[in-house]
Amino acid sequence: MLLAGVLAKHDIDIEDTTIVEMGGSGSRMRALIAGRVAAVPVHFDQAAEVIKQGNFKVLIEPWQEYKTWLSEPWLVHGTWADNKDNHRAAVDLNKAMIKSFRMANADFQYWADGFRKYATVPDAAKATDETLKPVWQKLSTDIKAWPGDGGFKREYFKELVPVYRKAGAVKGEPDLNRVVETRFVEQALQELG
Repeated sequence: MLLAGVLAKHDIDIEDTTIVEMGGSGSRMRALIAGRVAAVPVHFDQAAEVIKQGNFKVLIEPWQEYKTWLSEPWLVHGTWADNKDNHRAAVDLNKAMIKSFRMANADFQYWADGFRKYATVPDAAKATDETLKPVWQKLSTDIKAWPGDGGFKREYFKELVPVYRKAGAVKGEPDLNRVVETRFVEQALQELG
């Protein structure tokens, strides 16, 4: 999706490229460094590491290309969302996420402690504030990775439908009122104030 939208902006059809599916960002990064592929998507901090290892350039920064980029929405089966017994859990999950986003933006130490505890990168627990602060600043300020409103509005999906269509992931005109459920985020925001 990410690539299709950017290529389309430059009048390049994604069908004119060869896409190779491979595992996680670490595998993609190693394939690029080894010269087995021409370009790969990696995390922005991995891109900085790759650049140090040769004549590599960053081609796409999604936060520069797209007004909104939704890469990780919560997905549930429609019957689960329709079951009133699950509504409180959905609202509470969104409240916890939004609170965490707000705290991560406001408090470097909160984010750094969470990174050290939960990140899956090697030696995350040993990461110093000095190495983590630039990562936090980029995520919070430039990328705006943690929107204080949860970053989940139907209008964002509407803006991205042409990108999804160009990539072949969506055909026709989807009824976003049926597939994007915002009431749990809206209630969470109302309760949080």
